[in-house]
Amino acid sequence: MVRIKFTLLFLVINWSIHAHTIDWQTGLTLIQQNNPEWLAANQTLESTRALEDSARSGFLPKLSGSISSSQSYGEITSNSSKRSESVALNLSQNLFSGFADLARYSEAKQNTRIAEMTWKQSKAKISYDYKSAYAGVVYAQEYVTLTQKILDRRKENLNIVQLRFNSGRENKGSVLLSEAYYQQAVYDSIQAGLQLDVAQNTLAQVLGLSLMDDKLVVVQDIPMTELAESSAIDFKKLGTLTLDYQKAMAQADAAKFTHDQNKAAYYPSLDLTGSIGKSDSVFPPENDRWSVGVSLTIPIFSGGRDYANELSARYRRVAAEVNRTTVSFQMIVKLKQAYSQFRLAIEKVKVDEKFKQAAQMRSEIAKKKYNNGLMSFDDWDVVENDLIQREKNSLTSSRDRVVGSANWDQAQGIGLWP
Repeated sequence: MVRIKFTLLFLVINWSIHAHTIDWQTGLTLIQQNNPEWLAANQTLESTRALEDSARSGFLPKLSGSISSSQSYGEITSNSSKRSESVALNLSQNLFSGFADLARYSEAKQNTRIAEMTWKQSKAKISYDYKSAYAGVVYAQEYVTLTQKILDRRKENLNIVQLRFNSGRENKGSVLLSEAYYQQAVYDSIQAGLQLDVAQNTLAQVLGLSLMDDKLVVVQDIPMTELAESSAIDFKKLGTLTLDYQKAMAQADAAKFTHDQNKAAYYPSLDLTGSIGKSDSVFPPENDRWSVGVSLTIPIFSGGRDYANELSARYRRVAAEVNRTTVSFQMIVKLKQAYSQFRLAIEKVKVDEKFKQAAQMRSEIAKKKYNNGLMSFDDWDVVENDLIQREKNSLTSSRDRVVGSANWDQAQGIGLWP
């Protein structure tokens, strides 16, 4: 018995010594500073935005400089060797490319939209992870307290049964069962401490922190999402506002512009070129040189490559359109499922709280009756076990309500910060 108490005391002290307390808002700040998934999502978005800037280059002229030096020899020429030096500034501008530049830039903008939707999805996922992990630590902290309370009650009940047995008013089987209940309570207390450690590490991972030295203790200040009646929600309209659907729309538009780029291979290309510089047989060259030209390139046959590329892009475009329709249906189902789970979780909290209150009252009455010899051990045992289970159910349903809220927000693509 002393060893059990020492073990439990050690777990509580070890949990409390190096404790780092955070509140809800502090956790959000830590995520934006430390969460690797969030930092990677930001960098990916910036990378895609840079590619959009790159796609604008097709509308602008290309300017380059060149310096060349060559030595040539021809046996039939009067000079055995000829040297050529040149310095030039070259300018080229595409005037028409079958609208490929416009399609390429439009596709890049859609890719940026896709990256933004992915970025928001990452934010919504991390928000879900944070809210669930935070609720997990709150639950684990309260479960540690609850199991200690149950342990104390089981110890008190064991003493009552033992006294009644010593006075000849109870049988040995009741004593042994009470001892088993007490041992179960010890087991639950140890398990609660281990679960708390896992929950703390899960939250630390979301926050991007290390738990080598400190234990996280959270303040129970989780904001609750209000849920409207289902009749007041237009799920079809809400589905079109979700990140999944918006992303599918952008992917369909991007596929269209990719198709347009491939069709541009059938059109001629018109380019303007210009060059100004100096050339000579010595360096630095001194003789002025310039040129201006216009070139028209007409595609005739590429071995079937252009047709195959265009056909492939056409199929991808159709597939993206079909996928957009599919996602629209999927999101309605996903939203309704998340809504139903959240609604039931809210109602379950109310149900379990009522049962817990009733069980607590019945336990007080039953304990007095048992002490006064007005209730058998078996009947009292049923009431006590029911109370313990109701208390655990109430705690679990409170956690599940927060998880349901987080799932409902994620289904809509809502994050916890702008």
